[in-house]
Amino acid sequence: MSLLIGCLPGAELVGATVATTLLIGLRFIEGIFLGGEYTAATPMALEYAPPSRRGFIGGLIQCSASGGGFIVAVLNSLVLMVAVNDGLHSPYVQWGWRIPFILGFVLSFAVAWFLRRNVEDSAVWKSVDASSKKSSPLKELLKGRSGRAFIQSWVMMTGVFFLINIGSSVLNQFLLHNNAGYTAADLAHTLLVVPLFGMTSYVFFGWLSDHIGRKPTLYISGVLIVLLTPVTMALIGGGSVQGWLNLTLLAAATQMLFVGPLGVVPAYINERFATSVRSSGWGVAYSAAVIIPSFFPYYMIWLSHFMTFANAAGFLMAFGGIIILAATACGPETRGVDLRTAGLKADPPAATVESPGNVVVQATGSMT
Repeated sequence: MSLLIGCLPGAELVGATVATTLLIGLRFIEGIFLGGEYTAATPMALEYAPPSRRGFIGGLIQCSASGGGFIVAVLNSLVLMVAVNDGLHSPYVQWGWRIPFILGFVLSFAVAWFLRRNVEDSAVWKSVDASSKKSSPLKELLKGRSGRAFIQSWVMMTGVFFLINIGSSVLNQFLLHNNAGYTAADLAHTLLVVPLFGMTSYVFFGWLSDHIGRKPTLYISGVLIVLLTPVTMALIGGGSVQGWLNLTLLAAATQMLFVGPLGVVPAYINERFATSVRSSGWGVAYSAAVIIPSFFPYYMIWLSHFMTFANAAGFLMAFGGIIILAATACGPETRGVDLRTAGLKADPPAATVESPGNVVVQATGSMT
């Protein structure tokens, strides 16, 4: 799909409506395949990971979200050096924008080729009874203990996507339009810096969850979000902070806050499900949770009748943090669980579980 997007005819050849329709259609199909690959690869990677490092590995996996953005920003900056963007007929508009999509095709093809030739299914998956693999994963996912784990995971990811959607969209708009003297070039430079801080946050919170537990780490991240994101968003959106460095540091701090839970949820949610439905549980909960937060512009417009637009953004991000805290309180601790038996039996309240890495886990919660 990336190659096809890079080869799309321009609006001057086929008209704006056809060009736009083709682009949206290809992006839609690309999103389906991307979602399938990501949500299948994450459980497999965590099943390969040592139990005492699943949080860290999950954080590394999530780095692709910020790392990919960083690489694209670097590549785009290089492209703009040889293909100037100064109007409709400029080199960048005519052909320069296609280069990242073509390179994306080359990279994705190379990764897919390597995985399918050299990576086998995990030992955890191979240990599953063959009859369990034949049943419908979606049907099994939505009933019993898996169903309750799915509801908790979906609610948690809904809170996460309130943060991600607003943080990744509104934050950049505030930087560019609400701060005098801050230019599009400044934003491009900020986008080269901020993802590096996001990657640090993913890894840190994932690593921390391996040492103090998934739930305590989510509690820490959620509280920081509730207390601090309204402040940082109000400062950036209010236009009271001057200077590229100050605004970039504030943007970096905001991203470190709102991506923190994403460093923990790959390990936590995958540890909530039985192997036979793990990929489906992670994938469906992750994907379905996008729906409600995707209407955030309408929520912000309504809230702006009672507060400033910047405060509305901060309020909704804090609301996302509250959702994460509530969902975390409804589930058990999962650090160090045996993925071969995860999700197959209830976790006893206040029970301790010893992982293969000799990590003692405190399992508490009601939604098991």
